[in-house]
Amino acid sequence: MKPVSIEELIVAVNKVHQQLQKEEFFNRNRILVDNFREPDPLNQRVILPTLEGFEVVKMEEIIRLQGNGNFTDIYLAGKQKKMVCRFLKHFAEILPYPFVRVHKSHIINTHRVISYHKGSGGYVVLDDGTEIEISSSYKEDFLALFK
Repeated sequence: MKPVSIEELIVAVNKVHQQLQKEEFFNRNRILVDNFREPDPLNQRVILPTLEGFEVVKMEEIIRLQGNGNFTDIYLAGKQKKMVCRFLKHFAEILPYPFVRVHKSHIINTHRVISYHKGSGGYVVLDDGTEIEISSSYKEDFLALFK
């Protein structure tokens, strides 16, 4: 109400901010607990931090991830693309099989591989039509998954 007390306004804004942080913390922890209960990694979910907060995505929807400097581009089923402010290394450390790093700039979902083509490292074709080069340093580990 008028007149506005600056002190009261600051207290009210801080209270709302704290409540939003609590809700975000609760939602993130709930997702982590759900993931521990879910034995199939593809039915688990991953949290993608955004400028507005975060999005929750099922791992089965992720086709591939591509490093983009300080960011990672995440390509999802349905031709969706999300840009996340995390290094690709972050996702390489947290994503379980069937995700595998095949290049310094690429992680793929091996369940989305349609074909592999030989070469020095070769390349794979994913079910969205994307061709991803496999670097020679990752080739052996990648091929071992398909034996």
